[in-house]
Amino acid sequence: MHPKFCWTSHKGDQFNRETYLRSNIEGQNTWHAQTLEQADITVIGDMAVLTCLVTDDVTTMGSQNQ
Repeated sequence: MHPKFCWTSHKGDQFNRETYLRSNIEGQNTWHAQTLEQADITVIGDMAVLTCLVTDDVTTMGSQNQ
């Protein structure tokens, strides 16, 4: 995962690489699937940015959500 990774959840919570990994490794999440839609990749020099809509199928603290 890129050191400058960033992600915004469906609740508007923002994560960098460290906080995203911590929430998924130390938390009580069980991942079942992840779907990417409307993917758009922009390449600038030796860098690429992926923008997409993500649907997660995950159990969080005993409750499965999608």
